[in-house]
Amino acid sequence: MESPKALGLGSSLMSVQELAKEPVFAIPQPYIRSEEEPSIPSHGSDSPQTIPVIDMHRLVSGQTDLELENLHFACKEWGFFQVVNHGVESSVVEKLRNEIQEFYKLPLAEKMIYKYKEGNAEGEALESYICELQKLGMTLLGIIGKALNIGKGEMEELFEMGCSQ
Repeated sequence: MESPKALGLGSSLMSVQELAKEPVFAIPQPYIRSEEEPSIPSHGSDSPQTIPVIDMHRLVSGQTDLELENLHFACKEWGFFQVVNHGVESSVVEKLRNEIQEFYKLPLAEKMIYKYKEGNAEGEALESYICELQKLGMTLLGIIGKALNIGKGEMEELFEMGCSQ
């Protein structure tokens, strides 16, 4: 495989957006997970996944013991995870995806008009998506606190509307 230098990556990671501008025929080394890194088995399977997967439906429907254990492991060993069965409507996600695709087709000068200003989310699809993720985030923070044996008040002090302060 080519080195990151050969791929024009230099010593730091490039964004996926930058990588997508040119054809890349091999995964850049900084993006490859070593076999020694922890993994978590999927439900009902002994084969490891590359990213821990947490099922929100199981967490909120009372099937919590195994899922809380998985969440605790993911938080402690990985620091991130994928959430499935989260309840965010696929139509909200799809509408946002379509708007993002249209946005990236615009010329740079036109994109700069929409440059993000704190507290100002442009577009109905983005606002709907942000609202859904904030609700999901607050629910998830409460559950993470439970999985890590952190009091609800402590978690709420660190986060407001699902965002760190």
